[in-house]
Amino acid sequence: MDIRIYDSKTNLVHFPYVFENNERIEIEPFLLTDKGFTHHVLHNRKTLVIHENMPQAQAEYGSYLLPGTTLPKSNVFVPLLIGDKARGVIRLKDNQNEHAFSKSDIRLLETLASAMSVALENARLFDETQRLLQETEDRNAELAVITGVQQGLVANLDFNAIVHLVGDKLYEIFQVSTVQINIYDPETELLHFPYCFEEGELHTHEPQPLASTYLGRDRIIRTGQKILINENFAESLQEYELQIPDQPPAGKNPKSLLGVPLTVKGQTRGIIWLFDNDREHTFDDSVVRLVTTLANSMSVALENARLFDETQRLVEAEQQRVSELAIINSVQQGLASKLEMQAIYDLVGDKLREIFRAETTFIAFHDGPRESVHAVYYADKEAKRPFSRPYGDGLYEVVVEKAGPLVLGSQEEMRSLASYTVPSPSSEEDLNESFLGAPIIQNGQPVGAVSVQSYRQHAYDQDDLRLLTTLVNSMTVALENARLFDETQRLLQETEDRNAELAVITGVQQGLVAN
Repeated sequence: MDIRIYDSKTNLVHFPYVFENNERIEIEPFLLTDKGFTHHVLHNRKTLVIHENMPQAQAEYGSYLLPGTTLPKSNVFVPLLIGDKARGVIRLKDNQNEHAFSKSDIRLLETLASAMSVALENARLFDETQRLLQETEDRNAELAVITGVQQGLVANLDFNAIVHLVGDKLYEIFQVSTVQINIYDPETELLHFPYCFEEGELHTHEPQPLASTYLGRDRIIRTGQKILINENFAESLQEYELQIPDQPPAGKNPKSLLGVPLTVKGQTRGIIWLFDNDREHTFDDSVVRLVTTLANSMSVALENARLFDETQRLVEAEQQRVSELAIINSVQQGLASKLEMQAIYDLVGDKLREIFRAETTFIAFHDGPRESVHAVYYADKEAKRPFSRPYGDGLYEVVVEKAGPLVLGSQEEMRSLASYTVPSPSSEEDLNESFLGAPIIQNGQPVGAVSVQSYRQHAYDQDDLRLLTTLVNSMTVALENARLFDETQRLLQETEDRNAELAVITGVQQGLVAN
């Protein structure tokens, strides 16, 4: 047997374990091509069994003997799967006998391969975790700065407080000649200077038209890209297609410069500047990363401050939805306790009648060929009765074909879309004037629809539509849970029939966990 591990980065197949003719042998890694047994198994992610005519099979798959191995009579290749990707192959072979491996042998090998895949992935994740932990330790100081600033930003919804918090922290950390924070107003096309700390003192500057500002400010605002210069200031400016400023900050040109955009929803709304007039190479990758992170946090904080007033305005609207959320919560709590499908239909149907004060409520599904419609829940006034009908051109079909919600406010609107209506109520005078419907979506496809109807015209609005859609989605999840519960029960029964095989698997898994 052998175990093969595929490295997708190098496209090499490695052989950490090869046992041939009762002894361990070493095989050098080989480059994976589009031919051979290994390529076939990795590509298709399925077990490959060859019971006979091995030379013919080798020719068919474009395979060849590995150095130090002999031609088998039987071969079994099982992929090592992690998620939806094949990361390796376990191969068993018999050099003496054709049809050497039974179906139970293959099934057992597949189960062991699955357990090994999990163990190998755990080992890989452990190594990756150790590496990330080491990187995290190396960035403790940087993260402490970011955390401190972010905590301060979270506590502030005042524009000037946010700007000065970030500016003061940057000067404290880097002790550079100049720290500036610029804010751009796209409506006036003016650049503002709310924070300018130059040579140990705070300065004020009047707003300037963006086009007249110096040192690439308009370039950063226009492109959203940072400017970094660590040496040869004049030559580096030419690379950015910029002019040397006539009036640089602090009266002289810097030796190191970093300008990082403040971006909100894809729009550059400001710049953080750091200038060092005394040293070159002040701003390495870690500095750029830190300033970029702070710029991102500051951008969010400034946007939060702007949105604070908007949020206050929306509070009242949110309060109006408290009752709606309470309804959703109560339905979801009820659904969580149901694992029988008809009980789920009845719970949701009864709740919909209550919430929407509906004269007519139905939950229906159609068959796969869309030949008939079956109502698993139908209530009209006080009567509950299921019904079935041919799939046609009713409002149910409109919702299903549209695969989206539907709100109608009159008989005229309903009849303009569909010729078929649900069974009429007992009194011809009591006609539904309003229709609210939403599709039941499973695996991306509409499989049914839920509807409430009212004798009142224009009884439902967009808020009602949102609520109905949410409740239908909750019902869909509950139905899937019920299906999975039934499937789990079936699998548990199958599991009991395979105890002997599972005992073998458990022993191997315990060995894998310990290594």
